[in-house]
Amino acid sequence: MGLGLLLIFACQPKSDYEILRETELAKGVTYDSLFAGLSLDMTKKEFFDHCWEMNRQGVFMNGTGSQVLYDASPHFSRPTNLTFYPKYIEGEMLEMPLELIYQDWAIWNEETTVELLIDEIKEVLLEWYGGNDFIEIVNEDETVTIWVKIDGNRQIRVGRKSISTALVTITNLNVAEKVGSNQKS
Repeated sequence: MGLGLLLIFACQPKSDYEILRETELAKGVTYDSLFAGLSLDMTKKEFFDHCWEMNRQGVFMNGTGSQVLYDASPHFSRPTNLTFYPKYIEGEMLEMPLELIYQDWAIWNEETTVELLIDEIKEVLLEWYGGNDFIEIVNEDETVTIWVKIDGNRQIRVGRKSISTALVTITNLNVAEKVGSNQKS
C-alpha cells in the first residue's frame, strides 16, 4: 500500500508554484537585497548594528515587542507602517516577515482595506525588486489567497494577516533548502 501511495503522489502534476520554485532555484542566482539597506545575507550582529544605526538616524523606530518599525509611507499612496524582525536558523537569515498596515486604517474606511493594501504592496515590491510577477495561490476550499513571487533564491509571499494587516514573508530559499535537506538526513 505504501508503494502505491508513493506512485500516486509521484505521478501528480506539479503546480505552477512548484515549477516556478524549481526553475528559479535551478538558475543558481542569489538575490539578497531587502529594503532600507537590509539584506538576507546579514548575520544577527550585522542586522542589529544596521538597525541601531538606522534608529540613530530616525529611519527605524521601536515597534511592538522586538519588532522594528519603519515608516514606509514614501513608497505608498497613504501613510503606511511596516514592522519586521527576521527569523534565523543555524546562524543564517531564513526569512524576513513584514507586517504592513495603513496608519489611518479604520473598519469603516473603505480606502484602507487590507485588500487595497495588498494590491499596493504587490506594486511596490515589483518596483523594488523587478523580476517575475506574482502568481495567485488559492487553497483547496478557496478561503485563503496568497500571492507568491520568486526570483532566484528570494521568495516573496503576500497575504492577509488580519482585517487590517497584510503579511509579507521574504524567504531565502537557499537557506530553506539547506534546512530541509538537513532535517531529512
